[in-house]
Amino acid sequence: MRRDPRELLLDWHRRSRGARTGERTGYDVRTGWLVTTVGARGRDWGRLVVVCGEPPPHRHIVVAERAASALAVHRILADTGDTLERQAHRDVLAQLLATPATTTPLDELLARAEALHVPLTGHRLVGVAVRPRFTGAGGPTGSAGALLPDLAEAAALATRRARVHALVAGVDGVSVHVLLALSPHADVDAVVRRLAQEVRRTRPSVTLVLGIGSAVTAPSEAGRSLVEAGHVAAAALHRDRQPARGYHRLDDVRLFGLLHLLGDDDRLHAFARRELGPLLDKDAATGSRLAEALRRFCEHGGNKSAAAAAAHTSRTAYYQQLSRIEQTLAVSLDDPESIVSLHVALLITDVLALSGDNHHPSE
Repeated sequence: MRRDPRELLLDWHRRSRGARTGERTGYDVRTGWLVTTVGARGRDWGRLVVVCGEPPPHRHIVVAERAASALAVHRILADTGDTLERQAHRDVLAQLLATPATTTPLDELLARAEALHVPLTGHRLVGVAVRPRFTGAGGPTGSAGALLPDLAEAAALATRRARVHALVAGVDGVSVHVLLALSPHADVDAVVRRLAQEVRRTRPSVTLVLGIGSAVTAPSEAGRSLVEAGHVAAAALHRDRQPARGYHRLDDVRLFGLLHLLGDDDRLHAFARRELGPLLDKDAATGSRLAEALRRFCEHGGNKSAAAAAAHTSRTAYYQQLSRIEQTLAVSLDDPESIVSLHVALLITDVLALSGDNHHPSE
């Protein structure tokens, strides 16, 4: 019969440390555990526990030892640089992110989180995503994947300094996910603000973008908050404005964030093609910069003088560009609805470019 995971993991740290066998593989009569050491290359990093209830037969000992060897070999071959604590956190976070598709029962995930000293029930749960920002020219460059193990440890240290319970690990290969478990009356903004300060202090040489999801109270909703945080961080990664509080919410990324969420929808591609296709084709064929002129116009709310100044172009030359845009697209830039539609289409092209989409909007 399958044992209740809560019963098995209850007070795990104290109970597991109390199991002593005096050899690499042995049976602890007091706990009813068959315990074998896991390690390789002269370094032991864990123990494999088999709950028996009575002294196991020799074949069970052989199976346990072979399983320990397999775990050790697997870690050598697939070493990501994460510590065992980060690996344990990553397993739980990955399952929470996968819900409701996960096959792991929620009560088991709660028990595993509690065994990691992160109780999820009776708390306000807030997902946080931390992403390093890399630039191509004149700034730091690098791979997020290579940085994530160190960044995860830095984020874990930051949560300890901020004195909050949290699951912390790199899950998706581009960011570090953090699930904060706060008291019901905690000031979420104050906690996350301090966390942002601490994580940046631990990694001062890297520009970091933090996105947070909505606070939830049900552990079954934790995955939604984590997913939301990841989307916010991904959208904010390419925005210039950094909120004074040090992290981004959904309302910071606004329309761009929504379009980023919908970036895989072919209807966005079709809309951008309809709105901008002829203009982008003309730029590509003649080397003109009409799309950039249109962007300035939209960003300045249709103020031609301000847009011309921002483009460092004379008013006469800029007005001529606007006239060519109207002719090419067969629209009037005096029409507010046209301005909104064209601006949204430009934002969609930005989203597609950032996602690595190779489809030209005019195709």
